[in-house]
Amino acid sequence: MKLFKKWSLRVLGLMPKAISYPIYRQFINIDYSLDSSVVVKLAETKEEFEQAFRLVYKNYCGVGLQDKMKAGLRVTIYNALPSSSTIVAKVENRVVGTLSLVKDSHYGLPSENITDLSPLKAPQNTLAEFSGLAIDRAYKGKLLLPLMKYAYEYALNYAGVTHLIAVLTTPTKSHQIYEA
Repeated sequence: MKLFKKWSLRVLGLMPKAISYPIYRQFINIDYSLDSSVVVKLAETKEEFEQAFRLVYKNYCGVGLQDKMKAGLRVTIYNALPSSSTIVAKVENRVVGTLSLVKDSHYGLPSENITDLSPLKAPQNTLAEFSGLAIDRAYKGKLLLPLMKYAYEYALNYAGVTHLIAVLTTPTKSHQIYEA
């Protein structure tokens, strides 16, 4: 079955989007229930931040988006800004998922290195970007929606964000599944 799925995804990648995207959506099975042992919250302690940045580092190294470093943490200038927030999913005292919300600042947004956001930067708009998504393998397929929902609600109701940016960086063609 795994071989069939891999082959199917490869064939779909060759098809026009109008045909392949509806088929991609057929592969998606979303489980909306969240294990009661999982708590999604803003990172508050040094330990929560360290675990979150270590998880991002580990996952990014695993897919070739991060070079190995002695510190074993992926922290960007955006994470250090007071306008940024790190959201964690925890089981007991262990961070098993994380996503950061980076509000626009004088440093701009991370995605501005690859795209022009100036049409959205009107004075009445407050932009923010999802960044640093990482989920422990044991929770793969279970935390993406809860993390994004929390980040969305926080951005809208507490951070005053009017426009959310989500940029997907993958070393493969898996972006087609997300686009669909």
